[in-house]
Amino acid sequence: MKQILAVLIDNAVTYTVERDTILLRGHCKKNRLWLEVEDHGPGIPEDKKKEIFERFYREDKSRKDKTHFGLGLSIAKELTVLHGGA
Repeated sequence: MKQILAVLIDNAVTYTVERDTILLRGHCKKNRLWLEVEDHGPGIPEDKKKEIFERFYREDKSRKDKTHFGLGLSIAKELTVLHGGA
């Protein structure tokens, strides 16, 4: 669970402009934990929302950032599924 949250927070921090707000929410419902991370970054186009969970997918291919490789959300999704989430 820590790894999932770390990926989501890292992603939010990466794509949110400096000094903007990142909101973390969590609650339990029917013995399940629900986590939500909200940022004010550029967002994801509707037609790309399923692709962001594919390995090595990066929305902005022109970024020269060599510390992110498009694996984080894919790993977070796999860990979520392993824990019974969707």
